[in-house]
Amino acid sequence: GSSITLADADGFVVNDGGTMKTIPATDITTYAGFTATTITGTTALAEEPALTDEFILSDGGTLKRMDATHFLNTPGFLAILSSDQAIANATFTKLALATETQDKSGTFDASSNYRFSPATAGLYMVGMGIAMGGMDDTEVVDLSIYKNGSRLQFGYTTDMSAVSGATISMNLCVPLVLDNDDYLEFYVYHTEGADVNALAIRTYASAHRMTGTEV
Repeated sequence: GSSITLADADGFVVNDGGTMKTIPATDITTYAGFTATTITGTTALAEEPALTDEFILSDGGTLKRMDATHFLNTPGFLAILSSDQAIANATFTKLALATETQDKSGTFDASSNYRFSPATAGLYMVGMGIAMGGMDDTEVVDLSIYKNGSRLQFGYTTDMSAVSGATISMNLCVPLVLDNDDYLEFYVYHTEGADVNALAIRTYASAHRMTGTEV
């Protein structure tokens, strides 16, 4: 016959151990795990998905759910110096980045260790930058990212300014594959001969997850 629009009160006839019985359409949707509203997405998500939101996909023909955290660019952070920090001569000094401007996932410690602990494995874009005042010519400045306490990546420059007491700026950006139990810290080194200040606001570190664990 003619087509109909299925209503919750409509019934289906089933064989229950040899006895024909009628069940309401609502029982079918409950058993299947979806209602018409759920499967067709009639309600729009009007904001960025939460990390615990889930999506339905077909994994080789089997429907599975996947948390949004697997493809969002989180966790991530951006932290800066809240005040100038003295950097000793010829010593790798950890930046005390005490002001967070971004840290939705709460994965950067801005109070004591000043480290990024992502807690989610993946490929991350990691960066840091510094402005240092009171530099003379031909002095070395080294930016270093430490992973789990060991120096990993670094940027190197020689200040060629002819002006005594000049301010120099440099930055570093590198993709890193991190496990959920890794942590990163951010260090600077120079050979000015005396303490030099890393300047507030202009000195920073950042990271965000790009995708899974493959480069």
